[in-house]
Amino acid sequence: MLVGIILDITERKQMEAKIRTREEEFRTLAENLPDVIVRYDKSLRRTYINKGYSKMLEPLGIDLLGKTPQECWKVVEPNANEFTQMLQRVIDTSNPETT
Repeated sequence: MLVGIILDITERKQMEAKIRTREEEFRTLAENLPDVIVRYDKSLRRTYINKGYSKMLEPLGIDLLGKTPQECWKVVEPNANEFTQMLQRVIDTSNPETT
């Protein structure tokens, strides 16, 4: 007895290609903006820093990837605790906030 199963994964492959394209578009935009763009994970550790932020910190020799605000915060206002609380609210509610 011989059994065969064939799945059409064309739609899934097309969706994956669209996702890759969107990610490339985001990276191109983020890397070429002079503005600061930082991505945090749910543990509030930096997972992405764009070139604008890297250039700003380059003279100081600060490496921020993988660190929380408390580990390397140098700004007076908001302080690291206030900023961390704001980040946590954004993660919890998905509502944007600005400093």
